[in-house]
Amino acid sequence: MCHIWHLLREEVRNIMIKRTISGMIGKGSLAHNRREFFAENVEPDRVQLNICYQNENLKEVYKELFDDAVGRYNIGKRKDRQITNYYEKIRQGKQEKLFHEIIFQIGNCEDMAAGTPDGTLAVKVLDEYIQDFQKRNPTLRVFSCYLHQDEATPHLHIDFVPYVTGWKGKGMDTRVSLKQALKSLGFQGGNKHDTELNQWINHKKEVLAEIAKQHGIEWEQKGTHEEHLDVYNFKKKERKKEVQALEQEKEYLTAENEGLALQIAESREDVQLLKESKEQALRDKKAAEKRAETAEKQLKSLEEELGQQLFVRSSHNIQLTNEGKLLSKRTADILNMVDKTTNEFKAMHDFTGGYVDLGCAESKGITYIAKTAKNLLKEYPNIQLNMYSGNATSVCDQLDKGLLDFAVIVQDLDISKYNSINIPFHDRWGLIMRKDSPFVSKKSIHLDDLYDIPLLVSRQRGYNKMAHWLNQNESRLNIVATFDLIYNAAILVKENVGYALGFDNLVNTNLESVLCFRPIEPEIQANMYLIWKKNQILSKSATLFLEQLQNQMK
Repeated sequence: MCHIWHLLREEVRNIMIKRTISGMIGKGSLAHNRREFFAENVEPDRVQLNICYQNENLKEVYKELFDDAVGRYNIGKRKDRQITNYYEKIRQGKQEKLFHEIIFQIGNCEDMAAGTPDGTLAVKVLDEYIQDFQKRNPTLRVFSCYLHQDEATPHLHIDFVPYVTGWKGKGMDTRVSLKQALKSLGFQGGNKHDTELNQWINHKKEVLAEIAKQHGIEWEQKGTHEEHLDVYNFKKKERKKEVQALEQEKEYLTAENEGLALQIAESREDVQLLKESKEQALRDKKAAEKRAETAEKQLKSLEEELGQQLFVRSSHNIQLTNEGKLLSKRTADILNMVDKTTNEFKAMHDFTGGYVDLGCAESKGITYIAKTAKNLLKEYPNIQLNMYSGNATSVCDQLDKGLLDFAVIVQDLDISKYNSINIPFHDRWGLIMRKDSPFVSKKSIHLDDLYDIPLLVSRQRGYNKMAHWLNQNESRLNIVATFDLIYNAAILVKENVGYALGFDNLVNTNLESVLCFRPIEPEIQANMYLIWKKNQILSKSATLFLEQLQNQMK
C-alpha cells in the first residue's frame, strides 16, 4: 500500500506544472486600471473579460477612514494648526503616498498567456486569491482592484490605503502609514533589502503559491538542496543547475519586461492625458480671453452709465477706485440680500427648513445660543444656523442692512431701533496678562493700576461702564494697540506687548498657559442682549429660533 501511495505521489508531482509567481509594486494608474484609456498593449476586444472587484472613490475612502480621527485631533487646536482636509495633507506631503499598488502574476506570456487554457487557470487562481485578501490584510484598505485579461498575461492590480489605528505618537490616532500598517500584520523588517514591504510581498507570494498548488501549479523558485556527489556527477549537476538558473533568470526577466511594458504603457497614457490637458488649457485660455473682452466692454458701459471711474487699469492688472470699492460693497450686500430673500420665500410654502443668520460678540454667554440651536435642530433638523463673529458695530451694521436676523451684543444699547431680549448672563471685565507680570500677586486689579502699563483695548467701546471710563481717561492711558477679537490680543500679550482689557473665560488661562486673568475691582459687568430690527418680518426659521430662545428664558 505504501508503495502505491508513493507512486501516486510521484505521479501527482509529475503532472504538476511549474510556474514563476511575480509580486510587483505598481505605478498606481487608476485610469489605466479602469480602462478609461487604452494602452498599446491592451487588446480592446478582450476588455470585457476584465474583472472589477472594487472601484471606490479614493477621497470618500479617506473620509471613511480618517474623518473621525481628524475631528478628535482638531479638538482644542488653534485654527491654523487644525487639519481641514487629510486627503490634501497627504497628497501634498512627502512622508506618505496617498495609496499603494501591488500587481500579482503567475508565469508569463510564454507559458500562461491570456486566452489559453493555462491563462484561464491563472485567472482562476488569482480570482480565488483576491476573495479573502481584505480579510487577510485588515490594515490595507482596498479601494480599487482589477483582474486584467486583455493584456499578454493575466494579472491582478490591487490598490490600497495602508493605515494604523490607536497610534500613540504625535498627530492623529488613526493615520496613513505603510510601515506601521505592515508591522501590525506581523512584518517587522530588517535591513534595507529586507523591509516590511519586501517581507509582506514575499509572504503574499507564498499565500498565492499555496492556492496555485491546489490547482496543479508549483511555484518555481531558485535554490535546491543537493546531496554529496562524486566529481563527475557533481559537475554534471552543476551544469544542470547553471542551465536551470539561466532558464529561471529568463523567467524573471520575462516577467520584469512585462512589468516594464506595463509601466511604459501607463506612462504613455499619462503623456496622452498631459497632451489633452494642454489642449483643454488652450481652449480655456481662449474662452477666458473672450470673457475678459466682454467683461471689459461691460465695465466701460457701467462707468459711462454711472458717470464715475470705477477701475484704474495698467498693463499688468486692474484696481478698484474708491467709487469702485463702494459699488463692490453695495453689490455684495444686494446679492446677499437676494439670496436671503430667496431662501425666506422658499420656506414660506410647505416649510421643511431654512436658515437663521446670527451675528455674535465674543462671550461665554453664547452657551445660551448653543442650547437654543441644539433644541431647535432636534425638532427641525433641516434648519441651519449661520453664525458671524464680530464686534457690535459690524454685526449691527449687517443687522440694519437686513443681512442678519439677530445679533448678540454684550453692551447696553439704544433700543429705539431694535427689539431685544435680555439674556441672563453677564461678562466680567478684567486684565489679561502674562504669569510673570508683577500684577500676578494681586487677586484683582484697580482702575488706577491701568494708568502706567501698556494697554491693549477693544475698538468696540459701546455703551457700558468700562467703555465710559476708557473714554474719560484715554488721554492718561498708554494704549499701545487696539483689537476686534480677543484671540489676536492674547497673542500680543503672550509676546509681552502689553496687557489686554477683556472678558473672563475667553482666553486659555489654565495651568499650562502662560496667561492669566485678574478681574477689575470694584466689579464691572457687561450685560448680554439678543436684538433684532423693529418691524422686521422674520422668516419661519428665525421665528422658530426666537420662540425657542424665549421658552428657554422662562
